[in-house]
Amino acid sequence: MKKILGLAALLLVMGLYAPVKAEEPWGYALYGEYTSPADFTIPNAKKAPKVGCATCKSIFFVKLGDCSITSAMKNGGISTVTYADWEKTSVLGLVNKKTLKVYGN
Repeated sequence: MKKILGLAALLLVMGLYAPVKAEEPWGYALYGEYTSPADFTIPNAKKAPKVGCATCKSIFFVKLGDCSITSAMKNGGISTVTYADWEKTSVLGLVNKKTLKVYGN
């Protein structure tokens, strides 16, 4: 009986971490990795020579780091952004990592 209640509590907690948007699958699995394009992309963009990354993490609702476009541009020495991608990793929806990769000149 305790195992059933424990499993039900775990499923309830995981359900609370269900994503608001379908393209961000936080909370659907014990572990998940996801890559997607950022909300903006310049049409007909060519492969950019420079890449800049900015990473932020959240552990039990405590957010750490700066994953802004400005930070990624600074880290890659980029002055003009062509396009960007997100890489997201989640463990139980409680430990999350987001990396913004910015491509440009």
